[in-house]
Amino acid sequence: MTVSTVLRVRCMGLIRWGVVVVAAAVLVPICLPGAHGRVLADGAPIVYTLPAGWTQSDEQAAVAAATSPDQSIRIIVRYFPLPSPMTAMQVIQKQKTKVKHDRVVTPPTDMSQLKARFNADSVAKMQLSGVTTEGGKFLYRAFAFVKGRNLAVIEAIVNTKAGEAVFKQADGTVNSFRFK
Repeated sequence: MTVSTVLRVRCMGLIRWGVVVVAAAVLVPICLPGAHGRVLADGAPIVYTLPAGWTQSDEQAAVAAATSPDQSIRIIVRYFPLPSPMTAMQVIQKQKTKVKHDRVVTPPTDMSQLKARFNADSVAKMQLSGVTTEGGKFLYRAFAFVKGRNLAVIEAIVNTKAGEAVFKQADGTVNSFRFK
């Protein structure tokens, strides 16, 4: 059984619409551990908030990961020191080539006009749709933030069960992000 729905996606205050088809009850796998409340990442010069009530888990190469109570969204926060200077747009463009997808919903977009809001040097985002190994579809959203040689990426894997309230909770993680 497949489910098709139109989702209203809020990305940094911008509203996007997209049609997503997924196998019923499929949680798109992704990676990341999480926590709720204001979090200061150990050893990383970043702070962010994960939604209260979301299930936290461990994920390799992630600072935090959490899944919504209805299991429709998984968010992942990653931090890396950059070996050489890069912009957030370069990071997002590179990530686009790594994520298996069948459609670009929002192409890599420079959002550096918002860099002061995140205390960053550059900000970029993208949204892709892809197919799970079970044949269902999902959305992949990524926001990259660069400050000096520090990179933070917030990823979200979304299936069609995600309602507007859950999207707003996930967006809260992006909106709460700051470099120290």
